[in-house]
Amino acid sequence: NTIYFGTFDSYFYAINKEGNLKWKRKILDSDIFQIAIWKDKLIYVNIYCTFNLNNKQIEGGVLYCFSVDGELNWSKKIFGGYHPAIDYNGVVYAQTKKGKIIAFLPNGKKKWKFNIRSVKSMFGLSSSPILGCDGTIYIGSKDGRLFAIGE
Repeated sequence: NTIYFGTFDSYFYAINKEGNLKWKRKILDSDIFQIAIWKDKLIYVNIYCTFNLNNKQIEGGVLYCFSVDGELNWSKKIFGGYHPAIDYNGVVYAQTKKGKIIAFLPNGKKKWKFNIRSVKSMFGLSSSPILGCDGTIYIGSKDGRLFAIGE
């Protein structure tokens, strides 16, 4: 019964079905918001942005984890921007623009990290991670390959 969204004003919003504001939280200014919700308990927001710093174009990204009440549980700078995937246990799988998949537990602790570029896909990743029924993570790369990552 809640709608979650980000806007160009650097806030992430939650509104109820009547259109009334439940809460809003300041986040990094972004033009890409990827949202995933786990069991109506946690909201993961992966953002990607570009900004100028000393006349140099900088890219960045943050994965936020909010409670449904709007409390910020944790945030991680991951240079992301793709839609995160969440498994049954609340582990969130986020992809970075630098060709890595990072798994975070619901408490924000890093579970593991896998570098696709280390397996000779020099072009990085091109899609959001998808979870198979058996827990395998599938993700495509920019050079046309499909990777299957299991624990």
